[in-house]
Amino acid sequence: MMTSMMKKAVLSSAGLLVAGGFVFGRDLWSYVATAGSSVKSAVRDSVPLEFELKRAKELLTSIDPEMNRAKKLVVEQQVEIEDIQKKLALRADNVAEHRLAVMTRSEQLKSGKDTFLISNQTYSATQLTDDLKKRFETLKVVEATMQEEQKLLDRKKEAMQANLSKLEMMKGAKDDLSRQIEILQARLEKVRATEEVKNIRVDDSEFNSVRALVDQLDKQLKVRERVADAESRPSEGGLIPVEEKVSAKGLLDEVDAHLGGKSKTAEIAAN
Repeated sequence: MMTSMMKKAVLSSAGLLVAGGFVFGRDLWSYVATAGSSVKSAVRDSVPLEFELKRAKELLTSIDPEMNRAKKLVVEQQVEIEDIQKKLALRADNVAEHRLAVMTRSEQLKSGKDTFLISNQTYSATQLTDDLKKRFETLKVVEATMQEEQKLLDRKKEAMQANLSKLEMMKGAKDDLSRQIEILQARLEKVRATEEVKNIRVDDSEFNSVRALVDQLDKQLKVRERVADAESRPSEGGLIPVEEKVSAKGLLDEVDAHLGGKSKTAEIAAN
């Protein structure tokens, strides 16, 4: 069953390739590559920035094991260098002893004597010559060994310094990337806050309802205020209010003067 399905899938893929080759010709692989690139870009663009920042932090943390290995290597090299330096100090003392012995024996032979009394024992010039030859060969070997050890020390120092520089570079790069991630995080939070405020939708109907209620309460309160004011005034039993008395004669005289003569009304009023 499974074999049959695999065969169908292979045949379907082959059929698509044949059809694509027929339609696009030599440009088929270009179309395939472009389509694949577009799909990758679409998938990458669909990933949230929050997730990508978290992934960046995790990737930065994954550098720690490599940095720890580099630290350990530098410390091991430093310890090894200190050990070699101690050995070189002892080697230098040994070389100095051999050089002094060679110089002493050389000076003895330069004196031209045939015999030499050394430590209460007599030696011939030939014996001293053989001894000088052996000591001189030993001196050259010891000096060559010291030179090789010094070269080894120099190489160790160079390697340690290179690893130390690499470690410092890794530390600086990590610190710089960490700061950049923090800045990106702050920028993302700012954009997120702006987007949240922008997306807030205020329902104006609630405000309109409150306004209508306030207006209604204002009208009701005005009515109650006027009623209360009217009820607070004293009642006069329906009489006409007393006002300032107006002189009928004075009013008629003013009217006559305006009309140009004394009217009968004025005479009646006078009688």
